[in-house]
Amino acid sequence: MSRGIQIPMRRKTKGDNVQRLRSADPEVFKGLRSRILKFVIDNKDALAKGWDEMPQELSDRQQDNWEPLLAIAKCLGEEWYQKACEAALKNCEETAPPKASSNQLLEDIREVLSDYSEKYIPSAYLLQELHDDDDMDWGTYNGGKPLSARQLAKFMSAYGIKTKTVRMNADYTPKGYEVRDFADAFARYLPELPSELPPEEEKPLRAGKPPIPEF
Repeated sequence: MSRGIQIPMRRKTKGDNVQRLRSADPEVFKGLRSRILKFVIDNKDALAKGWDEMPQELSDRQQDNWEPLLAIAKCLGEEWYQKACEAALKNCEETAPPKASSNQLLEDIREVLSDYSEKYIPSAYLLQELHDDDDMDWGTYNGGKPLSARQLAKFMSAYGIKTKTVRMNADYTPKGYEVRDFADAFARYLPELPSELPPEEEKPLRAGKPPIPEF
């Protein structure tokens, strides 16, 4: 996966409608091919040389992947080169693979939110729920120490879920999450929950679970 430029894609849900592209009319690309050929001929020396001024934030392999596109952008001028550098940095950040435990964290958050009724959830309260559940390992995630707010935010950012200042009431505006922001990640990356559990398989209440706070 690291030997090429990754294009972020998301798993299709049942409600997504997508158009299938089986083939394309060659005539559509005829003019484009001519323009590309002219560009290559006009800039063959610069393109053959490549480009050494690479963003230092990129790893060696990422620089190798992006060098051809950055060389093309440089031929188009400084403005396009800067745009290409910004695109490279953003792409590499967004396509960095989440840690293996992130899906488990997402699944545990879904369990916490299953009986949470507020529009927003403070990070501190969400972490308390994760730490206090004996069936989860987040209370001892860091070599015996609990998962931190920064680690939680980093895990969730891999799914496009960002922390924000949430207004719980006039006097309490902590950092936290909007509950609906999790729905898309739940649908795409977690297995579906059964619509109704048989009586013998009903999930017991978690021991020691604090009540939903009144903000």
